[in-house]
Amino acid sequence: MHKADGKGRDGMHRMMNDGLPIKDYQKLTVPQICSHVSELTAAQRSKVRAFEASHKNRKGVMEALSGRLH
Repeated sequence: MHKADGKGRDGMHRMMNDGLPIKDYQKLTVPQICSHVSELTAAQRSKVRAFEASHKNRKGVMEALSGRLH
């Protein structure tokens, strides 16, 4: 498999992080993600919330993002 085609591990990592404002999002724990929430704009928080809801849907992340969206 070629890494450039998105099928190798590195290619999948790049595809999973595309468009997310938090570097290495998929590797971070809930507390690590929550520590970045205050740095995000409303649009960025919305993007992360949508991604999280459709993937791991972790309660702590969703609560931190929801609390900051209003």
